[in-house]
Amino acid sequence: SESRDWRDQYIQYEKAGAKEYWIIAPSSRRAETYALRGKRYHRIEEDDGVIRSRAIRALWIKTIWLWPETRPTVLKALKELGIKP
Repeated sequence: SESRDWRDQYIQYEKAGAKEYWIIAPSSRRAETYALRGKRYHRIEEDDGVIRSRAIRALWIKTIWLWPETRPTVLKALKELGIKP
C-alpha cells in the first residue's frame, strides 16, 4: 500500500543502507526520490520536471512520463533518452 511505501519501507531501506529510494504513487500522482547521505535519506528534488538518480549516473526520468495521460510512446521516450531502438 502507499502508506507502507511512504513510511515502513522507507525506514527499512534507510536502515539497510539502500543508496536510493524511489516512491511512485499513481493514485496520488506523487513521485519522490531519496538519496542516502551518511545514514539518512535526503530528498532528490526535481529539476524542471526531471528526476535524476544519484546512484546510477545516466538514469533520469521525466515525471510526466509516469502518468497515463502524459506518458509518451516507447519510441518517443527512447529518443528523448538518446537510445536508438
